Amino acid sequence: MIPKTVLEQRGTYWENRIKVFLAEDVPENPVVFIGDSLTERFAVEKYFGPGFINRGIGGDHADGLFERRELMALDKNPKAVFLMVGINDLLFDYQRDQIPQNIEKILTYIKEKVSNCDLFIQSIC
Repeated sequence: MIPKTVLEQRGTYWENRIKVFLAEDVPENPVVFIGDSLTERFAVEKYFGPGFINRGIGGDHADGLFERRELMALDKNPKAVFLMVGINDLLFDYQRDQIPQNIEKILTYIKEKVSNCDLFIQSIC
């Protein structure tokens, strides 16, 4: 689980989103969207219905996403994972030199947990 010190560092909004994730009933073989506010604001459940899970947190950075990796719903054997993260790292000049390594850690974790799912890396054009 996420250490209390991390929750305190990330703030109330981040902590409240984590509580939502923990309370959510995730079905087997979902399609999971993981990322920051761009992901959070995309109402996947509204557009696609049950089985589409949103794990976005506004304002999050790549390292924050990695810290909450256990809440990605990967234990439910997703059919597909959509990842969009890094814009806040660039926008706020947050650990800019670590962005590639932080994203690589996330990708490695996902591939190790669910090697048989489709993984889509999203970006803004």
